[in-house]
Amino acid sequence: MLFRSVTYPLVGLTRLLERLTKSKAHEMEMVLGRHRLMQVLSKGREHGLLTNEQGQLFHSLLHDAHRLAREVMTPLERVLGVEEGTSNSDILAFAISYGMPHVAIRRRNTTDEWVGYIRTVDLQTTTASAATLIQSLPRLALDATRLSALISLRESGHSLAAIYDGQNPLGLVTQRALLDQFMHPFGAKPARHARTMT
Repeated sequence: MLFRSVTYPLVGLTRLLERLTKSKAHEMEMVLGRHRLMQVLSKGREHGLLTNEQGQLFHSLLHDAHRLAREVMTPLERVLGVEEGTSNSDILAFAISYGMPHVAIRRRNTTDEWVGYIRTVDLQTTTASAATLIQSLPRLALDATRLSALISLRESGHSLAAIYDGQNPLGLVTQRALLDQFMHPFGAKPARHARTMT
């Protein structure tokens, strides 16, 4: 996977940050010594101990870990996908036409009731019916942070999840969208609503 070599060395730090970001901002400053840590990271990059990508990821983790996952979700009505019962060939053609690694599946005869997704690679490598390939959408709480959402998706092996306010779904967020935010230091990339499921 493209970012695996970048993210694996950071798992320990990300989990620590996730626990720390549940505290108030000034408590995080005191415990982590963020300014000092940034100096250490800067020196690490100067001496070639960190790649630019790793340095950017560290920077973003320090500044954006506490921000909410729902800020980069795609509202239900703007999600691209197909309805249940669509044939394998039609789903695959849809995925290829939009360059999607997975396609969201909505309940039949609805416009925004998303029930799961299918990975494009599964459509390309098996003859099983689309119905058996649908993976359910894991749920994320409204107050889930970007970091906790990313960790949850990576650990569960899911590509995307639904964000809920209580029992009401609000939108979908992809692992890639969350990772993109951390790979760009100042949150430079906004959520891509037109092609969400990339």
